[in-house]
Amino acid sequence: KNKSQNYLILRCGAIVGPTMRYNTLLKLMREKKPHLSLNKHSQFNYILQDDINNFITKAINNNICGTYDFVSTTNMSLLDVADYFKCSPTYGSYTYTTPKFDILPLAPYINKTSEQVIKEFEETYES
Repeated sequence: KNKSQNYLILRCGAIVGPTMRYNTLLKLMREKKPHLSLNKHSQFNYILQDDINNFITKAINNNICGTYDFVSTTNMSLLDVADYFKCSPTYGSYTYTTPKFDILPLAPYINKTSEQVIKEFEETYES
């Protein structure tokens, strides 16, 4: 940031895509009764690798620079994710909470809920 006039810093939510590691989201997607270390009230904000890549390309082509919270419009609890995938996890005791972010500066570029991100990920990469 101090060495560039046109820097781009993206502070991203939970990134999902073809190269993601096997994590809680994938356990909920692929297992009927996963064992989780996190509480059902844990909150995540999901964002697609492809959306990040597309924004970086647009930023380069349109001289967009600065620091941005690159996140979806909503957070989603693990309970909601489990309901979405119709699985019955065993939950742990630790509650993780993603902070709320201001997405207004990026609204023209990313305007999806976490549920829309998960659905798109499931349809694109898990079929």
